[in-house]
Amino acid sequence: MRFILTFLFANLLSFIATSQNYSIKASVLLWVETEENPASITLNWIKDPDATNYYIFRKNKTANSWGNAIANVSKDSSRYVDKTIEVGKGYEYRVSKVSPTGNGFGYVYASIKLPATEIKGSILLLVDSTINARLKTEINIWKSDLANEAWNVLTYVPTAKNTVVDIRTKIIDLKKLNPDLKTIFILGHVKVPYSGDIAPDGHVPDHLGAWPADAYYGDLDGNWTDVLVSDPGASRAENKNIIGDGKFDQSSIPSDIDLEVGRADFANLPAFSKNEIELTRAYLNKNHLWRTGQIKAEKRGIVLDNFNFANEAFGQTGMKNFSVFFNPANVEYGNYRDSLRKKSYLCSYGSGGGSYTSAGGISTSQNMATDSLQTVFTFLFGSYFGDWDSQNNFMRSSLGSGTILTCAWAGRPHWAVHHMAMGDHIGYGARLSMNNTVLYNAGSSPRSIHIALLGDPSLAMFPIEAVSSLEAVESGPHIELRWTRSASATDGYYIYRKTEGNTQFDVIAKNVTDTVYKDLCPRLGFKFEYMIRAVKLETNASGSFYNLSEGIRDTITKLQAGAPKSDFVFTTDYEFIHLKSESKNTRNVKWVIGKDTLNASEIDAILDCNKTSQEVCLIAEGDCDQDIHCKTIGYACSIPTITKIKQDTIPCFGGKASIEIEDLLGADPFTFNWSTGGKTNKITNVAAGNYSVTITSAKNTENIYNFTISQPADINATFNTKSANPGKKDGGISNLNISGGTAPFTFKINNEKLDSLAAGDYNLIITDANQCEKIIKITIPIRTAVSDVDRIDLFELYPTITKDYITIKLKSSIKPESLILLNAEGKIIRTLNLQDGKINIQSLSPGYYFIQCISVQGNQRRAFEKM
Repeated sequence: MRFILTFLFANLLSFIATSQNYSIKASVLLWVETEENPASITLNWIKDPDATNYYIFRKNKTANSWGNAIANVSKDSSRYVDKTIEVGKGYEYRVSKVSPTGNGFGYVYASIKLPATEIKGSILLLVDSTINARLKTEINIWKSDLANEAWNVLTYVPTAKNTVVDIRTKIIDLKKLNPDLKTIFILGHVKVPYSGDIAPDGHVPDHLGAWPADAYYGDLDGNWTDVLVSDPGASRAENKNIIGDGKFDQSSIPSDIDLEVGRADFANLPAFSKNEIELTRAYLNKNHLWRTGQIKAEKRGIVLDNFNFANEAFGQTGMKNFSVFFNPANVEYGNYRDSLRKKSYLCSYGSGGGSYTSAGGISTSQNMATDSLQTVFTFLFGSYFGDWDSQNNFMRSSLGSGTILTCAWAGRPHWAVHHMAMGDHIGYGARLSMNNTVLYNAGSSPRSIHIALLGDPSLAMFPIEAVSSLEAVESGPHIELRWTRSASATDGYYIYRKTEGNTQFDVIAKNVTDTVYKDLCPRLGFKFEYMIRAVKLETNASGSFYNLSEGIRDTITKLQAGAPKSDFVFTTDYEFIHLKSESKNTRNVKWVIGKDTLNASEIDAILDCNKTSQEVCLIAEGDCDQDIHCKTIGYACSIPTITKIKQDTIPCFGGKASIEIEDLLGADPFTFNWSTGGKTNKITNVAAGNYSVTITSAKNTENIYNFTISQPADINATFNTKSANPGKKDGGISNLNISGGTAPFTFKINNEKLDSLAAGDYNLIITDANQCEKIIKITIPIRTAVSDVDRIDLFELYPTITKDYITIKLKSSIKPESLILLNAEGKIIRTLNLQDGKINIQSLSPGYYFIQCISVQGNQRRAFEKM
């Protein structure tokens, strides 16, 4: 194999070096290599010795411009590594070759593990009424094949009276009703639109005029007119274009083509021994065989450009696209007819000087009628036969030969179908080529109305083996799918489902590796259609993508029910509850108690003691749905709750009290633990303060209660004292203010009046409302000044508290007349010697005494205490 690849590369290099093969010179022959970790895509190409450098561009698939180059690579390089990519995403590249002998281009849509296209959308089968009537079986097989690829098939059979305008109007209406409509397959000789005043093959004036324009059916909003062109000079009547003849004026499409269009039309082909019906039948049969993998084709391409024009290089459509399909090593430049008669090539290209029925050096319509060419997607180019609605037309004839399924007139312009390497159907590239102006190198006649795809536009390049059998059976509330293994299912299977009445499938599982799948909980009473598709990671010269096989389908109506039924029993022990599910048809149960959710068929729980009843709900979950059952449960609380208490009060400051718990709710018997250490239901003879008791029930639940024993504040009094003159009851107290205790208060001082007291000591007895009594000592002092006492300072006396002696010191300016010793009641005890400054008082009884000085300056008394 290595020898063959080396040989083929050598041939390509030889073509480039000799500068004789312009199809190769105008192309950059690309292929990619990928790395998944770290992710990278490497662009490889065959170097052109005349190239001066290469520019690399990258864009998203749907972007309408390339932007700036991401790299400028020297002429000596033949690769570029893009490390800024992600696995699972597609990237489109353009490599532009700069050369003094002619620039070239290469395009590739590359990816690592590009996800599969799961749903294709809607396709319209626009079918001739005769074909539809005569080939119902084959058409139904085709529709089934399309449904197996996740297409939604719409059908429209125009009548002989319908004009091309009528047909297009119907297509527009169908698009409004089916927004996912993107493709039209015209089967049979449905009326052919003609338009323009063109001769893209260069044959003027005989071939100048209106050409077939199936693009008209794909343009939903362009303005097509028949009021301008008047050119009757063409040789073929169909090409003559006269105002008002039903052929349109436009030579270029008036707006982008909206729908992909392809046609398989075998009318007017007398070169074949089979008639139109049989040729169409044969086409649909091989279409089915290809889709189901029963026709095999070698993954390689062959190109022959017998024009080899330096400025146009028609064969580049083949060289550029086939390289990224198969690798340049698997693209041959050689004889078209002879090679395809002997060997299989998935793709082929041939061009040469032509007629309506031939291409020079390629083949003829007569040969197509007898040959069995081994190719599937072919591209042809030459004079005249691009006008494909002619008798024994060479392009239409090709669809009747061998395994050929599509054909396009590729050269003016060039076609861009490189996306097919990543699984796209050929209709995508056809529409892209019709709308292309400068995004891809188009060459001559871009956006011309003549660009057309002959054949089924929904065909893709890499069909894989499908699953051969599928059975859907009910399994309780589920539907179980069982199928045979496909050798192509390297990455498992996709599971599709749709409900009767729906047009499109939904993907319900991906990459299932087993051959059994359980669809959980389809709705009872509904009819479901299931489809299984094998998935394979397809790898080629553009990278890798997940490729889906045709599907196999089975239908079943869901009849069996298995709904869950929720029920439970319970027992309570105060707030403690035991719950047991007795539910049916469940796989799981959940208890909902307040804000809590618990999972188990049998549980113990604690209800809220702040309530006397609580709702308990059981949710029974089946495989498909759930049932809920609730009960309101009444209960008593085990937690000790005091309902009656006896607590003493302390009437007088410093008294004692008791606390007794007389009645409780909860689970008895109870135990008590007081903060004082007490273990019964009461505490006694306790002073004022804070106390707590922890009460524990027979269910070992507990509650803590706090108590406060209070007492009045101690009785106290404030007042003002008035001194008494010696021997008189003119002293007392005033402004009496009593605090503490409990008002109202009574008070007394023996039997005396508070404001008529002689000097001396008394007891103030205060009694409050609780008969609490407080005795406060009061002393009424002797008034010591007889006159001017506050202004005269006659002598000093010290110490004022003594046991034996006191000392009297007269002021130097004072001339006393006498000094007198008085008792506390103001009675004179004796007269003192003025000359004796130190006086012996040892004979005096303990108590208060006064010394009084009488002088011309005034009188003054001073007190002292005999101890």
